[in-house]
Amino acid sequence: MKNILLILLAAVVITASCKKNTVTVNNNPGYSATVKVKYGGDPLADGSGWHLFKEEVNGPVFLFPDNMPDSFKVLELEVDVVYTKTNKDLPCHCVPPFPKMIHIESIKKH
Repeated sequence: MKNILLILLAAVVITASCKKNTVTVNNNPGYSATVKVKYGGDPLADGSGWHLFKEEVNGPVFLFPDNMPDSFKVLELEVDVVYTKTNKDLPCHCVPPFPKMIHIESIKKH
């Protein structure tokens, strides 16, 4: 139950307070940010899996990629990422509305 509330809070924070640099990716709007890699537990066990985290003035921001490269699945690794938003829901055992996933266009160590 705790994880469900955390994921819902994260979804609200993501959409309401995330300040990102806007970029163009294949003629579509994209975003760039410096973030840390986190692991929120196995999604099959009510966790949020590998995700990206950034502390903003208005609170924490969680980004849930649909294509996190294995080589970047390192706790607390600081990375520079360019991503686009998707309409995919985060596969979780939580109450709707589900957090939306992002698609990583490029990622590198900070």
